[in-house]
Amino acid sequence: MEVVDGAMQAVDGALDNAKNAMDNAIHRIKKEVKLQKQKSDSMCRLKTAHNWQEEKERVEDPDAPSYFWRAHTVTVLLVMICMLVYTALIETPVEDSTYNG
Repeated sequence: MEVVDGAMQAVDGALDNAKNAMDNAIHRIKKEVKLQKQKSDSMCRLKTAHNWQEEKERVEDPDAPSYFWRAHTVTVLLVMICMLVYTALIETPVEDSTYNG
C-alpha cells in the first residue's frame, strides 16, 4: 500500500509541476501580448504625414473658389495655350534632317 501511496504522491507532484509550468508559460505569454499591444497602441498614436481626421471633419465652403480659379491657375493655363499656338502655327519648322535625326 505504501508503494501505491508513494506512486500516487509522485504522480500528484508531477501533475502539480506540469500545472505550474503551464500557468507560468501562459502568464509569460499574456505578459508578452500585453507588451506588444502597448507598443502597437503607442505607434497608432503617432501622427501620419497627413491629418486624415481633419480631412474627414472639414466642411467645404460652397462660396470658396475651386482649384481651377485659384491664383495663377488660369494664368498658367493661358500661357501654356499661347505657347502651344505659337509652336504649332507661328514658329517655322526646321527642315534640316541632321537637326531632326
